[in-house]
Amino acid sequence: TGATVPGPVAGVSNVARTVAQEAGAVKVFANFDAANKALGSRPFEKFHHIVEQCQSKIGRSGFTKAEINNTNNLISLTDAVHDPVSAYYSTIQPGATTAFRNTMNGRPFSEQLSEGLRVIEEIMKGQE
Repeated sequence: TGATVPGPVAGVSNVARTVAQEAGAVKVFANFDAANKALGSRPFEKFHHIVEQCQSKIGRSGFTKAEINNTNNLISLTDAVHDPVSAYYSTIQPGATTAFRNTMNGRPFSEQLSEGLRVIEEIMKGQE
């Protein structure tokens, strides 16, 4: 694909750990189905893209499938965390005029990854 995929994210999150951080290596998949098959299921958890899949569209950020579908951009979340994270991306935050997911359009991948981890951490900490 020609995409450069970084090694496991270091120092970004103390609470939320990517699949790459858990495994100590980055694996790239052709699509989300391939990732799910390769990674297997986890009881009471589902895999979540930190940078959303929609950001691979040209009208959004145009990231490659390799950037989106790799273990550095996947995290395993319980439904209790996954559902509010997904809902957050659909909400209009104070001071914004569009849904949070739309405010990510065109931002660098690293910034979207950091923002996604921030949202996940806030929701996880709120459930402690």
